[in-house]
Amino acid sequence: MIQNIRLMENSWGEFDIIIDLDKLDAEFAPDFLTSDKVFRNADKRLRFFIEHKARGLVIGSIKFAVTGVIVGTIAFSSYMALYASADDLTSLGYLYSGTSSQQISYVQRTGGGVDTVSPSYFYLNADGSLKENWISSQFITAMHADGVRVVPLLSNNWDKALGIAAINNMARLTDQIADAVTRYDLDGVHVDIENLSEIQRQDYVKFVAMLRDKLGLR
Repeated sequence: MIQNIRLMENSWGEFDIIIDLDKLDAEFAPDFLTSDKVFRNADKRLRFFIEHKARGLVIGSIKFAVTGVIVGTIAFSSYMALYASADDLTSLGYLYSGTSSQQISYVQRTGGGVDTVSPSYFYLNADGSLKENWISSQFITAMHADGVRVVPLLSNNWDKALGIAAINNMARLTDQIADAVTRYDLDGVHVDIENLSEIQRQDYVKFVAMLRDKLGLR
């Protein structure tokens, strides 16, 4: 039903989010304004758009268009109040290279468009224990001063053997991660252990649950 989501600057200097609908659904377009079920079908794509394309802009309304004709409007504030608290939106940026100063500059150049960064601080040893890459206290301090959370990436770089070793070593690994998060004043960890199979499914769930408990998350 949704063909496109785009931004349009209005006459008073704000922006409107335009949701283009298929012309075949023109007669049903007003349902988006009155049906909670139908509107929520658009919610995932709309939230992604707000987070990645509209963050930092002043949004006036969300408008629905069919073949370029506006067929309905809802105030953006109403949408946010009903469906998406601003606290739920996260704009995440990955950092894979650069010095501390360069990485600070990369983030600051977004002009507040990023509220969470995920530097590649954590990796895995062959036995599944935590391997700490170079971790910069200068960068972490600068991010916190700007209100940006630092949630480092824990990656196995698609190496299945490393991923399995991590799962098999979950008690020790989760202890090490929790210790590093506390020691470096980090805001959590972004787990990106990939290329596992259904065989590791239950153990992976246990690993994440164990890690959450040790980080004090609920």
